[in-house]
Amino acid sequence: METEHFTGIGHSSESLQRAAQLPEGSWVRLDDLLFSLHGLGPRYALVQNATVYGQALSYAMLDLPGTAYDLITDHDASHVLGTFEQLAVAAGGALRAALDAAFKADRQTGGFASKQQMALALIRAAADRVDHLDQLAVLRTVRWAKRYELRADWLARHRVAAFTAAFIDWRALGFN
Repeated sequence: METEHFTGIGHSSESLQRAAQLPEGSWVRLDDLLFSLHGLGPRYALVQNATVYGQALSYAMLDLPGTAYDLITDHDASHVLGTFEQLAVAAGGALRAALDAAFKADRQTGGFASKQQMALALIRAAADRVDHLDQLAVLRTVRWAKRYELRADWLARHRVAAFTAAFIDWRALGFN
């Protein structure tokens, strides 16, 4: 869809030539130097597509107010993980129920998971091969998802500051 939100963004011709086209609404894993440098590992993001000057483009974003939208190119080595529904089916009902119960029981996570936090938890649980019966691993996964969401959003919004910072004190920012 053509949107006014994206039409003012200037992309270099090289970026436009290297732009990736990914399924909208899918979660992706991306190589992102900032995320690696600041201890987050790979970047996980939701794909939103837009047509800019007649060209279909895919952007990495998190579903948070005021989020940053970053053009996905072949430099990002994107790997499509699937939609939320696909992630949930792949995890199985028992793991999803265990993650949901852990979100509800953990005061640090606010008592419930947003769809995005659950998607991040499902991604991490799959990567770590979390067993739904391992309550400690499930709790760690839930807490990681909440921290990751906050830290990833901060990095996406403050890329220049992150590039210039040798170290980001996540605790000082309230993202511990």
